[in-house]
Amino acid sequence: MRFSECLVLIILIATVNGFFHTMFLARSTTHFIDNGDCRNPDNSTKFAIIVHGWRQTCEEKYILKLTTNLETFRGDCVICMNFGVVGATKYFGLVRNVDVLAEILLEKLLDLERLGFDPSNGYMYGFSYGARIVILAGILYGQRLAEIDVCDMAGPLFDKFPILDSKAAAKNVQCIHTSSSKGTWARDCHQNWNMGYCGKYQIAEETNNENAGSHGLCNIFYNAAFHHNFYAEEVPSQCNVGYIKPYWPNKFKMGYNERRKHKVRGELFASTWRNYPYSKARKIRRRFFFSFNNFRNMFV
Repeated sequence: MRFSECLVLIILIATVNGFFHTMFLARSTTHFIDNGDCRNPDNSTKFAIIVHGWRQTCEEKYILKLTTNLETFRGDCVICMNFGVVGATKYFGLVRNVDVLAEILLEKLLDLERLGFDPSNGYMYGFSYGARIVILAGILYGQRLAEIDVCDMAGPLFDKFPILDSKAAAKNVQCIHTSSSKGTWARDCHQNWNMGYCGKYQIAEETNNENAGSHGLCNIFYNAAFHHNFYAEEVPSQCNVGYIKPYWPNKFKMGYNERRKHKVRGELFASTWRNYPYSKARKIRRRFFFSFNNFRNMFV
């Protein structure tokens, strides 16, 4: 056997070993943590599944906050998929094995259905690499879930081979975009929210005390949207888009609490600000309030 053939064989064996190692690690260490309200469901019991990103676990601050928000605004069963052990491995290997983790999540969905949960009462949330898992699992599940929200779905390597239509993952798929360096460039969800500077950059990256970067700020915006409004607005002049702008109802907003999503399709834009709660609408209202008070004080 020639040297070149031996080298190819060695690389092939190493690749196969790496694949099976990651698959075994994923199967043996991935587990699901619930909030204690997932037992004895009936066909009206809601369930939610949260999937974290690369090099994260279910103990992330944004996941704990999202769990609380979902318990408050949605209720019933909330589950987090923890793949933290395999998620700590190299990104390239995870990209190759995303289908393994998606199949584990699919099995969980099937288990929940066997327990008595109705898929039409199902919701999933994924961040970055976790968003890829959620979308793929939803597609494998046959678009049976009511809704999926994903935050800044991972782009590196995935965008080189775009083969999936995210809309096929659930009855409604809402995607929020906050960075161009780590997030996907694809806009193939039912609602595609471009936050801040065209969905590519967030001014809060310079000031937020969690050092989240534009990518991680997506989770912070999503949690903030349970209590503050990020309204859809006209396409900013700096954003180049070659499409017919969608119609949206008055005060249509990003986030879980918007219940009119079925009426809107396409790309949407919402401004963000440098300080919490990061909503530009909040900043404008506050500025108007102060201006009004100053005007009133002139006559006191």
